[in-house]
Amino acid sequence: MMEKLIFVGSSWVFAKYIALSCQLLGFQPVFLGNSSFYSSDVRSAVEQCEYYDVDIHSVDDMYNLIKSKNIDNIAGITTSYDSALTSAISLAKRLNVKGPDTSILALANKYNVTQLVPDYSPDTLVFKKSDIPFDKIKKLFKKHQMLILKPTHGAGAIGVKKIGSVKDINSIPNYLKEFKESTWVIQQGIEGELYSIEGYCLNGKVNVLGFSLRDRVKKTEMANHFPTENFISDDVRNNSLQALKQLVTKSGYQNGYFHCEFLSDGRNVYLIDANFGRVGGAALIEQLATSFDNKPEEITAHIISVSLFGHEPAKLSLFKNTPEKTLSLYFGLGKAAHYRGVIKPVLSSPYYAAIANENTYLEAIGEDDFSWVGILSGPNHKVLKDIQNFKIKTDKGLVPATYFVRHDLTQIPIAK
Repeated sequence: MMEKLIFVGSSWVFAKYIALSCQLLGFQPVFLGNSSFYSSDVRSAVEQCEYYDVDIHSVDDMYNLIKSKNIDNIAGITTSYDSALTSAISLAKRLNVKGPDTSILALANKYNVTQLVPDYSPDTLVFKKSDIPFDKIKKLFKKHQMLILKPTHGAGAIGVKKIGSVKDINSIPNYLKEFKESTWVIQQGIEGELYSIEGYCLNGKVNVLGFSLRDRVKKTEMANHFPTENFISDDVRNNSLQALKQLVTKSGYQNGYFHCEFLSDGRNVYLIDANFGRVGGAALIEQLATSFDNKPEEITAHIISVSLFGHEPAKLSLFKNTPEKTLSLYFGLGKAAHYRGVIKPVLSSPYYAAIANENTYLEAIGEDDFSWVGILSGPNHKVLKDIQNFKIKTDKGLVPATYFVRHDLTQIPIAK
């Protein structure tokens, strides 16, 4: 009988390749999650797995479902969805099967990370929502003039607020009422370039695949460039790698991918989010495949094998070629509207993922971190050519795709 791998939810693009990657590895995939979360083409890929609709944040619900459905012969439990990592670890432990590296539990706490690598962390205060240290916060604000408030556990920009005045500090209690999280950090605000190191650890050894740079319009991420280390100064690159390696050593992280985020003004390097236990989101898997001339399902198979079993499949020959420059564009609407569908041109780019469900209301780009219509990925020149010919159907008529990308990376604050 074929052994099963259980997937506790998934990022959009990773979900497209779960069934194919399990076929490569010789496992039967079982997917737990809410299929309505995904667009129709991603949902059809998910439904190629043995599929069950369940709350992936409830370990009890998942455990009871697995027992009631007699799902056995389980080789491991994993996820590529950052907010489900804790659930996946707890479920694996409860079922006594392989799961994600347990050091992720400590690394998911932003304050813990600052304590492990203090030399590469912003000035930080941690506090309970029920006991806000106003005097300490005001002292930190006087020192830095701008602060960032965020939950100790959280993904993306959820709960993040810029603090730019004493009035903002006094309004923190009202702001926190909107959230269930009880523990928060407030950190030195940093004006600088956001970038990340992409790679994985195998038996504690750091393997770097490259650096990514992101483009953003207000609240919305708009593009990812990979690889970009040739644009980044030696000092910034070396200090970032030193911070990453120090974090791996001190945390005891052994096996799994990372998408380690930094901010730098060109002088100092600040590690702002460890993101251990998963590959980078959006279409990074497809960018890695394009860049190194591999297939996306080979990349996802490698992620699964390294993360769960601590080895690289002998049948896969990955990351051998000199990486090609790639681009992912996350496009949407210039003005808020009800999304009716997309008219897609004949593509020269190898990868396209529909993200939004048809007949849903989408905010304009910049107003929301979840306002993408789709993601287009591949070699830079092909993506930039194809995006010109996308048309989006809305209740207000046919409109061009709204996107943003920096064409000249030589002018960024951390450039050589």
